[in-house]
Amino acid sequence: MKPVVIVQARRGSSRLPDKVIAPLGGMTVVEHVIRRCQLSRAAGIVLATTTAERDAAVAEIARSLGVPVFRGSEPDVLARYAGAAEMAGARFILRVTADCPLIDPAAIDQAIDAYAGGIDAIFVDGYPNGLGDVELVTLAALREVLEITTPDETYYREHVTSYFAKNRDRFRVVTSTAPEDVRRPEIRLSVDEQPDLDVVRLVAAHFAPRLDFTSREIIGFIDEHPEIAAMNRHVRQRR
Repeated sequence: MKPVVIVQARRGSSRLPDKVIAPLGGMTVVEHVIRRCQLSRAAGIVLATTTAERDAAVAEIARSLGVPVFRGSEPDVLARYAGAAEMAGARFILRVTADCPLIDPAAIDQAIDAYAGGIDAIFVDGYPNGLGDVELVTLAALREVLEITTPDETYYREHVTSYFAKNRDRFRVVTSTAPEDVRRPEIRLSVDEQPDLDVVRLVAAHFAPRLDFTSREIIGFIDEHPEIAAMNRHVRQRR
């Protein structure tokens, strides 16, 4: 199995436009995501962005890092993922979003290690929000969901792995739980709104210039500085 990370990124966020190209630790948010993913055991990385003109800048950032780019539909993210996987020749896909610039490479590796023959999708659960947000899916299962659903079923088409989560009787789906000492889902480290970005910047600045800091290190830092965790506690996760 040679899974490829596909990072979805676009500038047209409704809650925090242009967040993926916002500065973070001397680079952009999307570059931070890519560089963290490169520390995992994934076979490669592809950026999946849209055909919108504004996303040419996102594509250029990825290409400057030597990362292949697939550009597809903005609303139909599921089709975009399938196209990116086919371009990469990947049978196994690791989904990561640009909302998670602190994604833990260990969580990506955990999804890889959890795979066994016949599994269609793997969810990783329990990490702080934004650190373990990765799912492994097979291209065959992704194609099946494309056939089952239509572009009008916007929830399934926008949230790529949602059909697996809601139809576990149809697919073989497993959940891999975070190690007990990092099982802190109440900590919010994904980026939907400005306070989220402020928190992530403080974390990145603390560990800079390192990029290989772990979930355990991040949790330790947050626990030492509860005022940081309080900065975005009011933000509600978009579903």
